[in-house]
Amino acid sequence: MESENKNRFLERISRLICENFDNEQFCVEKLAKLYGTSRSQLYKKIKKHTGNSVNRFIKDVRLQKAMDLLEEDENSVSEVAYKVGFHSPAYFATCFKAKYGYSPGEVKHHIYTDEKGDTAPISKNNIVLVGAVILLIVAVIFSLRGMVVSSKDKKPIVAVLPFEDISKDKNNSWFCNGISVDISEKLSKLNGLQVISKTSTSRYKESLMSIPEIAKELKADYFLEGGVREFNNRILINVRLVDAEGVALWSESFNEEMNQLFKIQQEVSTRVAKLLEVSIDPKHSLLLEKVPTGNMEAYKLYLKGKEFNASAMAVNWDFESSIQYLKQAITLDSSFADAYAEMAYAQINKFIHNDKKDSIYLDQSLTNIDRALQLDSNTVIAHVSRAIIEYEIFDQPQKGLESLEKALAIDPNNAIVNFELAWYYGKNDDYIDEKKYLMYINIAAELDPLSRNHRFHKLEALRLNGLLNEAEIYLEKISPIIDELAIIYQKSENVAYRSNDRRQMLTVYMEALQDSVKMSSYQNAVLNQQVGRIYDQVFNNETLAVSYYEKAYALEPSFVYSYFFHLVANGDFEKAWKLSQSKDFKTIGTKQEQLYKLFFYYLFKKDYSQALLIANDSLLASRHDLKATVLAKMGRMEEADKVASYPMGNAYKAFAYAALGRRDSMYYYLGKPNMSWMLFNGYSQYDPYRDEQQFIEIQQQHLLPSQSSLNLSINPIN
Repeated sequence: MESENKNRFLERISRLICENFDNEQFCVEKLAKLYGTSRSQLYKKIKKHTGNSVNRFIKDVRLQKAMDLLEEDENSVSEVAYKVGFHSPAYFATCFKAKYGYSPGEVKHHIYTDEKGDTAPISKNNIVLVGAVILLIVAVIFSLRGMVVSSKDKKPIVAVLPFEDISKDKNNSWFCNGISVDISEKLSKLNGLQVISKTSTSRYKESLMSIPEIAKELKADYFLEGGVREFNNRILINVRLVDAEGVALWSESFNEEMNQLFKIQQEVSTRVAKLLEVSIDPKHSLLLEKVPTGNMEAYKLYLKGKEFNASAMAVNWDFESSIQYLKQAITLDSSFADAYAEMAYAQINKFIHNDKKDSIYLDQSLTNIDRALQLDSNTVIAHVSRAIIEYEIFDQPQKGLESLEKALAIDPNNAIVNFELAWYYGKNDDYIDEKKYLMYINIAAELDPLSRNHRFHKLEALRLNGLLNEAEIYLEKISPIIDELAIIYQKSENVAYRSNDRRQMLTVYMEALQDSVKMSSYQNAVLNQQVGRIYDQVFNNETLAVSYYEKAYALEPSFVYSYFFHLVANGDFEKAWKLSQSKDFKTIGTKQEQLYKLFFYYLFKKDYSQALLIANDSLLASRHDLKATVLAKMGRMEEADKVASYPMGNAYKAFAYAALGRRDSMYYYLGKPNMSWMLFNGYSQYDPYRDEQQFIEIQQQHLLPSQSSLNLSINPIN
């Protein structure tokens, strides 16, 4: 009878766990509540019947279900991981191997081995099945490798270089560049071509490099180059199509009235497509023939606005000049769809990069998106802008995906669209799909091969997909064209994933410090700061951390704020206050940055009234977590709880709920897939939770050591 009761109990508990695999907030407390008992009673009962803790039992149920799914061979390892409630395939693989002694990918091999290790008899049917499994594994390997080598069938790769200004006064480079960009965008809409993004090609403006040298960097097969001259309301455009060796395939000069510019762009695009044997269907023919505006002055203003927009994205996030030029273009032509779309893109980026404080730019962006799509439903950048608003601001990820897919259907070669899709699948907590993340970032990196951002996201995607050899090969490949500090960081990430332990990152940085004689003072400062960060955010050792932040500040005064923060965190308030009165502290950074650091000075010193005064400053209005934290410290829990409910990022939510002692909510946000590994150790808000199993498991997912293992370990290298 006792045995029956035990079996019924374990079956019911297992069923409850299985029914909640997709519940991100499922934990021991939730399980106890569903079963109708207390946490302590549930622990005692499971411990009695299984010898394990509740958390261990939950994990075992997940892993057993994973084994069942893997044996069915209908899902990939990543899909199985998510189906049974793991938010990281890498962590899932670690747990699976710890339990069964082999990786999830080796399950099929072990199906045919009995418990003693003897090979089971294999029938003819099993031989066929084994063959099918081998073919499947080979297909999967080649599929994954295909994602790395090439994300699509081989197509001619074309780069449209910035057209030269061949006028006498040389003051129209923005106009010449705009014409080449528009031709590039026309070509990119053709399915039979792969067109390198303007972000990469713009770097060769006035470059002295030869075509073969540029071809080597961009991996392009063909180049379209040209020159533009505007005179007496006429336009002269010389164009030349060459192969990767610089051999001319076609050249032509167009000398027309200015109002024939769009016809010339269409003619050039069509000729390039035909020369490269790319078919143009009626739909794409219409896209090539599109006349964006009948007002050439409006078009010039649009090109200026577009140029300033691109500059703002690359350099300083200052979108106001772009917005003003685009407004003037729309004043001259109120039916100019592309101008409305470009302005919407500038406005939404201005809103986002201004901490989402000025909602007028959000409202204006929405209005301009609607107007652009009413005028022309094929305006790609309008769909992209709408997608950003939907999934990043309105929290409507499915609608955001639909908008991106519309943009992709119009322009499959658009690097921005493919990058946004990569971001969607790699960074959107509710729709994480690591395979799609890799697929889209691969395409974006091919289209924009010189983008630092795309390269680093590709490295991350390779690591998340378990393709560590490929990540190391890719890093070696791009090392000649990225800076030394970035190489060191990416090496440390590769080492962390290879060892499943972020403590190993320290070895990479210590070796770099030993070899840093040839580096600049600034580079040495960055290395010291990174070592400090590892001691803080991996080893949770503030004393060692602050010594390296001090070295970094001594080499580079702009690091004054990070040094100040770690003095405060280490309890050296006298030294921190003295630093806050220094010229460096008061003049190098913004007032917002100074207030942010001073908030923690007063918080850690337990001067909560002064900390609250700073948290209420308008410059910190978006940092609701600061206010919630100090209100909780003051015992004003109802107010703190209300503030914690305001919209803010997952990390800020986790900080706020940690201060409030709201475990379930804290763990919900800490468990989000895209929570940065840098936001666990080194933060005193989490000290009360460090020994809890759930906290330890989340740390393990991010390759971080638990506090108990740090306490037992020998002091790290110093």
